[in-house]
Parts: sequence; C-alpha cells; structure tokens
Amino acid sequence: MTTAPTMPATDLAPKKRPELVARGRHIPVVLPKWNDPRLKLSATIWTITILGLTVLSFQVSIPQSAVTVLLCALIEVVVTYRREHVLVWPASAMQTGISVAFIFRVAGTKHGDYWSTNGLYYFVLVALMSLLPKYILRYNNRHVFNPSNIGLAWALLLIGPSHVFSEHLWWAPLGAPVLIAMAVIFGGAYWVLRQVKMSPLALLFLATFFVLFGLFALFGRTSEALCPHG
Repeated sequence: MTTAPTMPATDLAPKKRPELVARGRHIPVVLPKWNDPRLKLSATIWTITILGLTVLSFQVSIPQSAVTVLLCALIEVVVTYRREHVLVWPASAMQTGISVAFIFRVAGTKHGDYWSTNGLYYFVLVALMSLLPKYILRYNNRHVFNPSNIGLAWALLLIGPSHVFSEHLWWAPLGAPVLIAMAVIFGGAYWVLRQVKMSPLALLFLATFFVLFGLFALFGRTSEALCPHG
C-alpha cells in the first residue's frame, strides 16, 4: 500500500493578500494583474502617445497628459477606498485618463511645447466629467456610459471648437513614424481583442467608421472640417 506524498505546510496555506498598515488598521491592497486587458490597452495608447509627443506632431504636453491620468487615478482610489475600504490599483481610471489625454486638445498648444500648462484646467474638467458619471449614473451596479467618451463628448460640446478640439485622424505623411504607429495600433488591437474576444464588435465599428468617412469624402468633407485648429 502506498501513501500519497505529503505537501509542505507552506504549499497548503492560502497566500496572504498584500495589505497596508496605517494607524493600526490593516487595509487590503489590490495590485494589478499582468493579464489584465486594461493594462495592455493602456500600454498601447501610451506607446502611441509617446510617438505623438516625439515624432507624430501631437499638440499635447507632458503636464496635460500626466495631470489627466493622475487625477483620474486619484479619484478612483479615493472613491473605491471610501466605498469598500480597499486600496486598489486604478487600472480602469488610468485607462480613462490616458484615453482623454490621447484625444483631447486645447487651442494654443503646439507640438514641442513639452512642459506647457496651457489650458490645464480643461484637462482637469474633462477628467472630472469622465469619472463622475461613472459613479453617479449606474444601472445594476455598473456604469452606463464609457467614461472617457462621455467626458470628451460633453467637453467638446460645451466648451466649443474655439478653445478645444480632438486629435486629428491622420498625423503625418506616410513614412517610418506613421508606419510604426500603425504597427502599434494593429498589434495592440490584436493583443487586447484576442483576450477579451471582441474582434467582431471592433470589425463592425471599423466597417461603420469607414462607411461614414467615405460619405464625408463623397460630399466634399474631410477630417480637417472637424479639426479647425490643425
């Protein structure tokens, strides 16, 4: 008769969750997981943003991007802690922040103004308009709207094109920088969509987008008509 091998006690014991001790209180800490698709999407957008700051002529500065991301992250950390008494890595909010910084532009900011604080209050406003509906407008304990989308839409509508606008759809003549950006976009899309199994939805969006863009071209309209501050 054989007996099953015994496992070391350390293998049988559950892994202790990380925590922070503050004034005698043990506060659970939820750290990011490397397989979180939000981290992959953020990494993709960050890469394109860095390319935009350096070689793709994006009209955005480091403080504008940093303040937006950090404010969104801070809001989510504070709200989650007050609700659940847990410190969480704000992956979702950081994704919202970098999405806003990737798209939102303020008139007067030029490419190469790396440390400009021009219109920083507009970025703060969009961050607030993106995160607050996430916690206020909810159904079945889930937010109703995509946070960055609703924040950007309201900001562009309420502030107006004389002050703010969205990033152009085309960044430069076809060359190495644009080809690298396209590789990052398509590679990142495959990287994320394969995990979340949303490729059909993405293809449907792209088909609709290209049809609408084709209709704009057919009637003599271009993306420049939507971005007067090029």
